[in-house]
Amino acid sequence: MNLAQANEITKTLSKKYGILHRPTIRILKNSRYGSNAIMGYFTPKTNEIFINKYILEQWTNKEIINDVIKHELMHALSYQIRKDSKYHDKKFKEICEQCGVGGNLSSAKKK
Repeated sequence: MNLAQANEITKTLSKKYGILHRPTIRILKNSRYGSNAIMGYFTPKTNEIFINKYILEQWTNKEIINDVIKHELMHALSYQIRKDSKYHDKKFKEICEQCGVGGNLSSAKKK
């Protein structure tokens, strides 16, 4: 998947989830791959989602990439609702459930 495709998915899902200001997808350039690799993260200050370069460019399973984008969009929505986006607490999980985003997305680290 390329960056333009990831941004198009973000545009579509932002509308679906009622996110008022769609985040921009960026590549996490110094990312690594392994058991502790960060798959993605949301930065509210700049309204950007950073996706692990390896995952975006090398993984062929688009469903997993979509799941990472959905997870980070839930952080954007959490920030929109309560001005907090960095925790995987009960409120964050409730937002995920209300949007139909599965519980397997409660952490954006590779298992």
